[in-house]
Amino acid sequence: MNNKNILVIGGHKGIGLLISRYLIDKCKYNTITTSSRKIYKKKKFHKKFNSFQIDLTNLNNLKRFYKFTKILKISNFDTVIISSGTLGTIGNFESSIIQDYKKTFQINLFGQIELCKFLLKKKLLKSNSNLIFLSTSLNIPDPFFIQYSASKHAQYSFMLSLAEELKSKKIFVNCLMPGQFHTEMNKRKIKSKKKISKKIFNQALKIKNGNDKNKIKNIEKTLDFLIQNNSKLRITGKIISAQNDKLKKYNLLNKNCFSFVRKSN
Repeated sequence: MNNKNILVIGGHKGIGLLISRYLIDKCKYNTITTSSRKIYKKKKFHKKFNSFQIDLTNLNNLKRFYKFTKILKISNFDTVIISSGTLGTIGNFESSIIQDYKKTFQINLFGQIELCKFLLKKKLLKSNSNLIFLSTSLNIPDPFFIQYSASKHAQYSFMLSLAEELKSKKIFVNCLMPGQFHTEMNKRKIKSKKKISKKIFNQALKIKNGNDKNKIKNIEKTLDFLIQNNSKLRITGKIISAQNDKLKKYNLLNKNCFSFVRKSN
């Protein structure tokens, strides 16, 4: 179990950092975590942790990343988790500019598409590999965050189509809804009080003052389940909510597209 190779894209902050710490410290998986900025390896990190700098707005260093995997003697990844994302510009639609949309879509969609093509071409994703996209906004109206919401909806459509195409190769593609946490994104919402609705601001404050411990445990349980996903389970093309109260709340009821999967306590 601990010999699995895991790649976390965007594992330097937010939920990606929570996931990386769990995979490295508790599961002792061979884990590579990437960031748009250089990550300095600290002594306290587990010896199976490695980092690499990948910027989804400029993917010219993918060839170096491939050489890096060969140095580490990684022939392929058992699981790739893509947690990279940006909120984009916050505010009303009329005042937004198209350049901001292009930048947001580059990080939340186009860069991820290019990365997936690379992983498949280099056979770093093989039979029984898992590809997991993270999203906190699916089928949910997000006024004042239209750039983020639109790009994540597009990411979901991409995930669905890719999952169907890769079924024959037994590569399983899913989307994980981790739930809301007090990350940098939530802090930005609070700082943008004057640009957003009172309802959204109050929701952000509620998240800030909430207890994340149980939600973190739920993510860990869900990850444990998904990383063991294989040709017997054949879970693919699904949204998996790590928090049990989300699917009905957001009307994610289409059984062909949405599924709640989590180990029981």
